[in-house]
Amino acid sequence: MRSATALVLFVAWCGANFGLADGQCDAGTYIQTIAKITSCADCAAGTYNPYVNASGCVVCSAGFFSGARASVCTACDAGQFQNETNTTACMNCTVGFFAGSEGETECVACGVGWFGATDALTTCTACAAGSIQNVSGSSDCFNCSAGYFGSTDGESVCDACGLGRYTAIDGKTVCADCMFGEFQNETGSTMCHDCIKGQYAGHTRMSECAVCVSGTHANESKASKCTDCGPGQFAGGDGHTQCVDCAAGTYAASADASECVACAPGQLAEDEGSSACVDCSPGYFSDNTSYAEYLSVCVLTRPESLLGDGICDLSSNFNTHACGWDGGDCCEDTCAVGPFGDCTLGFTCLDPASANFSGTPRVAAMSSCAACHAGTFTSTSGESVCLNCSLGRFIDEDAASECSPCAPGYYAGVTGLTECVACSPGQFATQAGHSACDLCGAGTHTDANASTACVACDAGQYAIGTAEHTACVDCPNGTFSSSPDASECLPCTAGFYAAGAATICTACGAGTFGNASNMSSCDNCPAGHYNSGLGASKCTACRVGRFSDGVAATTGCAECALGHFQNESTASVCEECVSGFFADSLSLIHI
Repeated sequence: MRSATALVLFVAWCGANFGLADGQCDAGTYIQTIAKITSCADCAAGTYNPYVNASGCVVCSAGFFSGARASVCTACDAGQFQNETNTTACMNCTVGFFAGSEGETECVACGVGWFGATDALTTCTACAAGSIQNVSGSSDCFNCSAGYFGSTDGESVCDACGLGRYTAIDGKTVCADCMFGEFQNETGSTMCHDCIKGQYAGHTRMSECAVCVSGTHANESKASKCTDCGPGQFAGGDGHTQCVDCAAGTYAASADASECVACAPGQLAEDEGSSACVDCSPGYFSDNTSYAEYLSVCVLTRPESLLGDGICDLSSNFNTHACGWDGGDCCEDTCAVGPFGDCTLGFTCLDPASANFSGTPRVAAMSSCAACHAGTFTSTSGESVCLNCSLGRFIDEDAASECSPCAPGYYAGVTGLTECVACSPGQFATQAGHSACDLCGAGTHTDANASTACVACDAGQYAIGTAEHTACVDCPNGTFSSSPDASECLPCTAGFYAAGAATICTACGAGTFGNASNMSSCDNCPAGHYNSGLGASKCTACRVGRFSDGVAATTGCAECALGHFQNESTASVCEECVSGFFADSLSLIHI
């Protein structure tokens, strides 16, 4: 408790003649003399006196108060304060503030993480776990937002949920774990994400999903594990959403296969999704070392009479869709000298891994040649790949040994084209073999496809710069072009005019004028003016004694009539002679 301010008081003693009933003034009072009469007076509220026979009272210090006739000041209770002296009462601390002891002169703000919900508090309350307060002097706390949590009381900030965790609602004291098949790769999250197909989460609190490895798959989202492929299926590589049946001619004997195995010679797998191969029946064979694709059927045993006779064997009992399978017999588009010789021009030997002949059975000899497709070619024997036609060239047929240049007016801007592209309007190609069309130059145009040259603009038209000019533009009013292939139109000079698409400028007629360039028409001479010639840029003023009214194109000024006169130039009318005056001839300028 704070002590009251000490004050030395003067104590008067009057002996037997003091004039007080009991001879002294008690504490809480003081001696006062009015009109030579001495008496004891009470200390006023807000002051005090601890002594007898004092000459005055002492003001209560800040943090203290008193009523009347006080011998001591009373300290403000905890939860209250007084910041002034000479007061009769204390004030309660407001919400968000407190006073923890008596005699306080001010209240203290509740710190961050704490609050004061009522007034006159002696202490603040800590924010409960799951809520915070980051401003001092607050009257309440607020909940941690979804995605955040507060684990202890008295917190000023909430913590973000870590990876693999979340809170979906406000005010949480702990974050929940993402469940099996879920993940969360960001902090402060309000939910978890499902693993996509082909991935899984085998534990809780996962920040990412794992990819299904080869031989396994996950065909639904939110998977907690991957499923092995069954026999006859495979999944090559990672992240598969489903397993694939083994192709005909291959098999997978066990689960979790990452690839299928080719049937051995003498065996076949007729159906897709086989878990084992079976032996060929008597009279049939398979030899997958001689064919580009795995066997899906067995072919009939070849009779010796058909070996190597150089004739394409068309028979219901034999495969007629492959080249060289019988040791030398070929169908169309085959190698020149058997399955192991060089290919003729226009054909290429097949890579066994990429052969794909149609028909049944689907087998193909490793030495078979296939025709280059349109847009490609081979120019020499023994090629393993076909080349794309180069820029500016094309071929529209299979089995080509060279490509043709694009005709004039056409181009090939990419390789491997089967036809050339016509130049668009505003473009042209003068020679064969163009990889791009040229733009029409200044003063030229073309409005047709496949142009071999651009056409000059007519006189009265123009085309600016190099661009895709599909049409020429008429010269605007007040301009002209007198020759073809103009890149710009020239302005008409003063005294001349031109309407749109003009090849020359026209001189202003008599009675008219043009006082600026780029004019599309001439103006009539104004009143009091005339023009008798062509191409005038201004009109001449009528001289005195003459006039013009400016209603029509004026080629000359009229003379004033008898009885009229005009003594100024540029006149539009003549004036009548007044009474007592006359004019007896034309063109008088005065009376």
